[in-house]
Amino acid sequence: MIIKVNIEKIEEIQDLVNEGKYEDIHNFIKIAIRNQLEEEQNSDTLKLEIKDISKSETLNWGERILELESLTSEIEVKHENLILSFYNRLFPIKLIVYYLAKQLINSNKSQIPLEELHEGCFEFAHKLAIKLRKYEKDNVLGRNKKISTGLPSVIDGLDKMRGKARKEKLDKWESGKNRFMKQQIGNYNSGTHYFEGACFTFGLLNISYDTSSSSCLVSLSQLGKDFAILSNPIIGENDFKKGNFSFKEIKFIYDEILPQFSLENKIIQKIIQMLKNSELSYSNDIDPILEEFRSEILEYYQASKMDKEKQDKRMTNTRVAIMGRLHELQIVYWNIDR
Repeated sequence: MIIKVNIEKIEEIQDLVNEGKYEDIHNFIKIAIRNQLEEEQNSDTLKLEIKDISKSETLNWGERILELESLTSEIEVKHENLILSFYNRLFPIKLIVYYLAKQLINSNKSQIPLEELHEGCFEFAHKLAIKLRKYEKDNVLGRNKKISTGLPSVIDGLDKMRGKARKEKLDKWESGKNRFMKQQIGNYNSGTHYFEGACFTFGLLNISYDTSSSSCLVSLSQLGKDFAILSNPIIGENDFKKGNFSFKEIKFIYDEILPQFSLENKIIQKIIQMLKNSELSYSNDIDPILEEFRSEILEYYQASKMDKEKQDKRMTNTRVAIMGRLHELQIVYWNIDR
């Protein structure tokens, strides 16, 4: 078999061989073919077709989502000044509203139980995380270039583990699962009678509480519907090279979500202004900007009376989270700190 390859591509492949990432050009081609075959075989796991129950044919699901009954949330969103640092990526919220939209259409309902969303969305996110981390490993992507950050941890290597090591691995995975479900999807706090979680905080979900079953029912807000129907390169196109978001999604987040957080938005505008005058190489290049807002950031996190070491750690966590989100939105490109 003869394969025609552009001379520039041959040079790029040879550079990878010279870097020791592949044995030779034949090894590269062999791996590339294998990866593409796996991609084709597994692509169906990410295609969530929205079907009309009676006609069993694919429809314009975006229109159907917009036609869903809009329910009023029984719990109002408390507008925050900052996006919490453990919401360090925004892609998980896209995945969640997309999955919820699919479930609402398939069930022909306007809302579903929170527990159903937790389990189903986690399974979907975990399958996607496996594919993304394989792509990152195959392409030797650095920590600041990974597109799987924020998704559930992947459990692997269990077949070679026994006893305590196996239990610790499973416990860590279960902990990550619960963290994803509670922090990203959300959870009802019976003590405060408030719903906590990224999607709700961003105004993408409506929540009602069923007193008869003591459970939450979840639906999409109008903002959530508008975000869900926007095309996504990873979920919709199975293309991992374009980043986490399409241009329309980036514009939506920039125009509709970020302005909800007044202090965060001020910091972002300062960073963008800085980028107009100088190049940003490392994430801690924005430290001078964060220092301008130090007292407000620490007050938000109720850290004003902590010792300096803990305050500095809080500031670092805030900076890393902001930079991670801005990198996702292709507003900044940065390297690991000096």
